[in-house]
Amino acid sequence: MGLQEWWRNRGRDLVLFPHDENGDVLWGMHRAGDDLHAARDMDFFFIFPNRRSAEQFCSVAVQQGFRVALAWFDEKQAWDATCTIPIAPTHARVAEVETALAQAARSMGGKPDGWGAVAQ
Repeated sequence: MGLQEWWRNRGRDLVLFPHDENGDVLWGMHRAGDDLHAARDMDFFFIFPNRRSAEQFCSVAVQQGFRVALAWFDEKQAWDATCTIPIAPTHARVAEVETALAQAARSMGGKPDGWGAVAQ
């Protein structure tokens, strides 16, 4: 680890903010002053090659308590399904939701395309 990386990560609790993509994003949110204990609507994005598979995925997500939105994504030439649920963005909870939804999406030909939330 170089000096710059060490300085950027000083004080980082690796249990709360592991060195993976989600941990890095959450660490950045924390360092920016976001209250990660506060629940907020979290959006999880998935892309699908066709509308039918995206609609099937959305039906599953709704049954699991998510609000969903489906739209054509010109830039990726794919259908974008956004699944929204109010949660506090802890590493464990984000990973749990993301993994469950990703498994369902993959079974229908889709793939994860990230997540996001408004800072609190």
